Amino acid sequence: MLKFTSYTWYIVASTVIARVISAVYNFFMNYRLVFESKKEPYKAGCRYFVLALAQMLFSAVIVDLLAKYVMTFTVETVVKIFVDTCLSLCSYYIQRKYVF
Repeated sequence: MLKFTSYTWYIVASTVIARVISAVYNFFMNYRLVFESKKEPYKAGCRYFVLALAQMLFSAVIVDLLAKYVMTFTVETVVKIFVDTCLSLCSYYIQRKYVF
């Protein structure tokens, strides 16, 4: 069982803050520059938020499962790079088709 220390909370807090800042910045860049969306920003933002949460959840779960049970001979960092690359490609398609 994971024991949370004050150090752990700093890591969790900094990770969440970084993800939020990154998601907000990426949303606006994708909305205006990448997809040049004409959709209402609020609706696109809600869809983007749901997609970002799902992507983060899938990344954590898939990396954990692959690192533990399938690719036991591989470093977790390599697994994470592979999984996040695949998820990024899927995310781009979903953003193009449904979000923006």
